[in-house]
Amino acid sequence: MVKTTDLVADLRACLSGECSACGHECGNADCLDSIMEDAADKIEELVERCARYAEEIAALRGEVNA
Repeated sequence: MVKTTDLVADLRACLSGECSACGHECGNADCLDSIMEDAADKIEELVERCARYAEEIAALRGEVNA
């Protein structure tokens, strides 16, 4: 899994047209596919993490209120 900071840096590099600064497989059409796939995976990971944290917080609030 790609680090979030690395993925954001790669996206910014591609957005600014500096593809040579990108950490993905540059130089062909597969580069953007790879970045988009990694970005989608990272978003799913972060959404799942947020959901777990929300559940943990709700459980802890329930314990405090009890």
